[in-house]
Amino acid sequence: MPGEDISSDRWTQSARGILRQWINEQINTAVEDGQSISIPTLTSETIAHFRADGELIQRLMEEQLQPIVTQLVAQRVGHSRNYVLAGDRALPRHQFAQMAEQLAKRWERWIEHVGVLQVPVLSMTKTDLVQAAMDRENQGRRELRMGALWRSLADQLKETECVGDRFTSEQIEQLYQSLEGEV
Repeated sequence: MPGEDISSDRWTQSARGILRQWINEQINTAVEDGQSISIPTLTSETIAHFRADGELIQRLMEEQLQPIVTQLVAQRVGHSRNYVLAGDRALPRHQFAQMAEQLAKRWERWIEHVGVLQVPVLSMTKTDLVQAAMDRENQGRRELRMGALWRSLADQLKETECVGDRFTSEQIEQLYQSLEGEV
């Protein structure tokens, strides 16, 4: 809440983790008292409890909205004959066909980073290729580090627990930094 000490758990926990903690407290109280738990009522009570906390609501939206939108788009157009899911986009089939056609000629248009330059692949020299290879290999090491990060996070979660339930982005960054040199 406004004016809280930023060293409190609230600032190191994800919004989902804060909600989970409060909801679990309500569930535990009901269970200890032998009361039934009405999910619609608990939902309403949770909304009422956090309604005025704009910062938490903003954080929750930032953490949770994109996966919901992605799922809804995938459900709506994922099995459609008229649309194709491609990465983080849903494309009309004709646009996807155009994109696929363009990809078939990708080496004619491929521009590779060589140091600070961008060079068409068909114009690259041996020196350019060696530099580009080194750059790509460095990127590969970064990708391996990301893989190690995902494994480390997974090792610390329960089967149904989400990353956002347990970690903030700051905690993930600290873990990522600790993996430097290990991969």
